[in-house]
Amino acid sequence: SRDSSRNIRLRTYRPKSQNNLPVLLYFHGGAFIYGTPEQYDFLFFELASALQILIVSVDYRLAPEHPFPAALHDGYDALRWLSKQAHTLGGNTDNLSIGGSSAGGTIAASLAQYALDLKEVTVRHQYLIYPPMDHRLQTPSMVLLGNAPMQSKEAATWMWYHYLGKN
Repeated sequence: SRDSSRNIRLRTYRPKSQNNLPVLLYFHGGAFIYGTPEQYDFLFFELASALQILIVSVDYRLAPEHPFPAALHDGYDALRWLSKQAHTLGGNTDNLSIGGSSAGGTIAASLAQYALDLKEVTVRHQYLIYPPMDHRLQTPSMVLLGNAPMQSKEAATWMWYHYLGKN
């Protein structure tokens, strides 16, 4: 069920004195469990100016306290709000893209499909950086690199277990 009483914190980055900017709604990485929008401050301050875009980073609810579909619902509610209110932040409501890295890329890809299915908001582009896209962990890269540092098959199993719940 949806929690309509919650507030979703959004962190924004944009060039000074610019309006009608393309908007990138961004989801941070962190295995669906860790992370904050601030972890990309070092990059987004410069990127927003260099690309002349408005970046809106979502502080979505994290697992295991908030497993799937909480992050997806937070993302969709942020996207729907931006589709009506991006102009209040200097953004163009008709030029919305979504993106994310790692688990955030998975959320962004899922959100793109969700938005397409609901037909309320148009997403123009996706910017996905190394998203884990298959909870079954049978992809060639997971088979070949199952013992890689940082994202081993064991770590990926743990991540998906906490995000998807005890199914």
